[in-house]
Amino acid sequence: MRIYALIPAYQPGERLVSLAEELVRLGFSVVVVNDGSSPDKQPYFDGASKYAEVLAHPRNMGKGAAIKTGIRHIAKKQAGGAAIVVVDCDGQHLPADALRVANEAVAHPGSYVLGVRSVGQKMPLRSRFGNTVTRVVFKLLSGVYVSDTQTGLRAFDGSLFESLLEIEGERYEYEINALMRLAKARVPICEVPIETIYHDRKNSVSHFRTFADSYRVYAGMLRAADMPMLRFFVCSLLSFCVDFILFNIFLSMFEHLPFGEVISNVAARVFSGAFNYKLNCDFVFHTKTSPKTFFEYAALAVAILLLNSVVLVVYTRLGISTRVAKLLSELTLFVISFTVQRFAIFKNKHSPAQVKRK
Repeated sequence: MRIYALIPAYQPGERLVSLAEELVRLGFSVVVVNDGSSPDKQPYFDGASKYAEVLAHPRNMGKGAAIKTGIRHIAKKQAGGAAIVVVDCDGQHLPADALRVANEAVAHPGSYVLGVRSVGQKMPLRSRFGNTVTRVVFKLLSGVYVSDTQTGLRAFDGSLFESLLEIEGERYEYEINALMRLAKARVPICEVPIETIYHDRKNSVSHFRTFADSYRVYAGMLRAADMPMLRFFVCSLLSFCVDFILFNIFLSMFEHLPFGEVISNVAARVFSGAFNYKLNCDFVFHTKTSPKTFFEYAALAVAILLLNSVVLVVYTRLGISTRVAKLLSELTLFVISFTVQRFAIFKNKHSPAQVKRK
């Protein structure tokens, strides 16, 4: 089996050339993807071309896109009879570790192999904190413990090429999406301890944008986790914000009337209910709006509204302020609403995304 080292490269330094040379010396076939780097970086790609095939994006498309370009290129050449190890271009991965990770993938076909770093004092604080948080969130969402979710040193054989090309994400979120999808599909995940070289305490050579790319990573994890309860919660939270704002507007108009809180609650719920129905169809249960589901949802909404109003009155009569009572009544009925919609109104409409396995 031919083993490839795939190097996605954006704004690399001179280390790219020596890295490609060392990998070739260890027996790798090397593919470098120039992900839209600036023209002044071209000499480094020209130098690497002595040892590697160099592919190029016309503009910066992201690390995930570069990895997919490399996989697609190798898949066409080898028709699946190959293994790939992805290596960062910044010199943080030792070629010897890349070989160990690649050999693990060859020895365990169908596995996704991670070169995992020790999350200790040598790791820059930003990376250590981000890795710890991501590791915990990943465990909660996937049920799988991975000691280093953010490692860029990963290896796999041809049986996973198709699956990896189908996974969404073009930038840094692609790597966490791949890990989440494969974990959910019960693809074996192997860990190989590695050394990682940091150039300084801030890891300044990294192109990871703390806020923008962190948002992509965590948003990707939520989507890839494929958790209808979580999506339902988000949509319910948005709908509640609409409902609560309208409730306060109507309450300022009808508070002086008998059962003014009930009138305000009903008026607000009519508008927020229509909004929530649309969100649930499009985002939570992935089904088209239809008269059948609309009337079933409306019936549930009326039942929930009546119960909500009763609970609201009970809370207010117990001496709880109206606005706090509104919050408590919504929380009380959240689980009931989800259960009925998930297993009665929209049953069999939601199909979790799966990673295909060869």
